[in-house]
Amino acid sequence: MDTPASRRTVLASVGTTAVGVATLGASGVLAGDWERVDSGTGKTLNAVTRAGANAYAVGSSGRVVERSGGSWSVYDTTGPTGGQKTLYGVDATDDERLLWVAGSSGAVGAYDRADGSVTSHKPPNVSPTFTDVAVTGPAGGERVYLTKSSGEVYVGTRADTEEGGMSWSTSDTGGSYTIRAVDFHGPERGRAVSSNSGVYQTTDAGETWTRVGIADSAASTYDVASGPDRVFVGAATGRLWRHDCDCSLWTPLQAGSKAIRGLARDGTRVLGAGESGRAFDRDADGFSVTDTPTGNTLLDATVGETDILVGNSGTILER
Repeated sequence: MDTPASRRTVLASVGTTAVGVATLGASGVLAGDWERVDSGTGKTLNAVTRAGANAYAVGSSGRVVERSGGSWSVYDTTGPTGGQKTLYGVDATDDERLLWVAGSSGAVGAYDRADGSVTSHKPPNVSPTFTDVAVTGPAGGERVYLTKSSGEVYVGTRADTEEGGMSWSTSDTGGSYTIRAVDFHGPERGRAVSSNSGVYQTTDAGETWTRVGIADSAASTYDVASGPDRVFVGAATGRLWRHDCDCSLWTPLQAGSKAIRGLARDGTRVLGAGESGRAFDRDADGFSVTDTPTGNTLLDATVGETDILVGNSGTILER
């Protein structure tokens, strides 16, 4: 935590081109099989992830809630700094031992699922709002990525000390807009999206970033599901962008009119969380838009044996 920040050189921007917009077929908006469950809180839940057999969601006032044994309960009420700062991002180490969270006023920390302890890792001398967090590697050897405004990404690695703290540096995507989300699909390869339709790619663990899209998009972007062969970006007005070639081409899909605020991917399956309680699905058969038992804005998703959507006012949906 005590190393000075350093700014990195950003690779040249790459232009992108989009083609015609595909739309949903006759299925339109479907009736869903989602069930609303008790989250144990009325606080907005901004992000959700899995770790082991459990799931964790984070949100307003430092709330962390846990799904264990099929039901949800409050895991922490104050956040990693104890100051009830709103949390916007959550991710687990590759061995699923540590649960990293990040949010407002520089709140950053890790929950140890083995012993229940929490350690604050707030970068020194800064108190920005971190909008998302991504983690690669196992506990004790992880690399942590924090996104914020002004196009910057904080990169944290374990310091060479007995205390096992974090050393932080900053890298610049080259854009000046808020980086809303970051997602890695390997130890060094990942992508981040900004509020002005910017998509940035790194292949060197966040040291440098290249803009790879989306040139023809006028819709604000919210989340990214990254992969080695295919990338999905959720955006405003029901737009979902797909990139699946070594080229500058992005393919837009028009999935209704409601913003897609959160994305999760598992193989060919993609699940989107949207405004007005809409859920967006992609599988081998194509895309569908689903109504759910809430009109609340849904902000994030995770897929697995039980799919989960989270959102405003403590909303959690499962199927």
